[in-house]
Amino acid sequence: TLAIDGLDPQKRKSNLDKDVAAVGFGSSLAGLVGGLPMISEIVRSSANISSGARTQWSNFFHAVFLLMFIVVLRPVIEHIPLSALAAMLIYTGYRLASPHEFKHALSLGRSELLVFCTTLVMVLFTDLIIGIASGIVLNMLILVFKGVDIRRLFTYRGLEVEGESVVIKPDGALCFTNYLGLKKVLEKNKNRDIVLDLQQVNLIDHTVLSHLYSFEKRQHEMGLSVTHTHDGHLHSVGTNELSEQRENPSPLGVLALRRNVRMAELAEKLHGKYEGRAKNVTCFEAVNLFQEREVSEVRNCIHFEVGKLEATMADISLRSASRFAHHDSLITVLHLRLENVPEFRLLREMMLDKMLESVGRQDIDFSNYPEFSNHYLLQGTQENDVRIFFTPKMVEYLEMYKGYNLYGNSAGLVITRNNALISVGEMLQMLQFSEGLVLRMLQTP
Repeated sequence: TLAIDGLDPQKRKSNLDKDVAAVGFGSSLAGLVGGLPMISEIVRSSANISSGARTQWSNFFHAVFLLMFIVVLRPVIEHIPLSALAAMLIYTGYRLASPHEFKHALSLGRSELLVFCTTLVMVLFTDLIIGIASGIVLNMLILVFKGVDIRRLFTYRGLEVEGESVVIKPDGALCFTNYLGLKKVLEKNKNRDIVLDLQQVNLIDHTVLSHLYSFEKRQHEMGLSVTHTHDGHLHSVGTNELSEQRENPSPLGVLALRRNVRMAELAEKLHGKYEGRAKNVTCFEAVNLFQEREVSEVRNCIHFEVGKLEATMADISLRSASRFAHHDSLITVLHLRLENVPEFRLLREMMLDKMLESVGRQDIDFSNYPEFSNHYLLQGTQENDVRIFFTPKMVEYLEMYKGYNLYGNSAGLVITRNNALISVGEMLQMLQFSEGLVLRMLQTP
């Protein structure tokens, strides 16, 4: 059914619940009269589509014609030479398993070719059901061999983070056996911009990649966006160890390209300059303050001006510098070139931060602004300089607009939104926030 949805010129989506119910009801009726069970079969539907069919009525008329030939024209059918029917079957079989199909399966990965060949051989030497079952079992064994937890083989696990764009964070492996769980989450948020955070995903198989590509195309046709991040970089999953797609561009590579285009359009809107990849990362190093991380890559840079200040908005990759752990993350940042900025970081204060503060961890509070002090964790290398920098007007502004993190050093000020990769719409909101912040920073106390 999903394959037919991909062939539909009008891009309609089938109701899988109705499809299963119809097949079950039809098979029950067929069994009552001694008939064979029904299946959802792609060859007949694809033939209908190629012949100009537009609705599911084509399957109904196909069945009517078959019934008519069997009941009325049976003597005519018996005169068709079996050799002619055999030739048609050979031609159809060659089209389904031509050398090109083997080459295509190999381009997707050796495991895909192994499953393809095993299914083909088992179908030829046994029957269709056993052949398909053998291919499915082999595919699951390959996934387990690649490290997929057998307890999660059929279970989707993930989180959803609400915002202007919903961030979907799957955990573990994404494969054909648990894709329906992710599909339900995607369908639930189909009317919104979506960010797929794949940093906790250790494997994605070809089936999931294909469905994600189809979903991205549908979202684009609706004027919505789907972007992704994995290992802190915007790149094709096919170039990573998530799949064996070494020769084919991954569908998720198209998602990354979509973000590049949107960022370039935003640069034009801001009358700025777009740079796909930046070599100079020093201006973003304030994000590393008090943390064992380093800026490993800067992409999608937009150079423009905020007031009279030089500004750069970009996607940066942060890599853990710890010897004991390796973790990458991708966040969107806005850098403002300012002078006389002390070293500090301003984050939302969590419960753990409050507990650590009670045992001596630094947190610069302002007694006249309890709301600010309760919401934010403010740390700096020189406390007096930090207190001078945070003027009353700045503090009052930050009390009004929560949800942003600030980092400062001699290179200027870095702003992020909850240390996350954000959509273009959220970038515009962050830009408006920064304009108001700069206005209050430049005002005399």
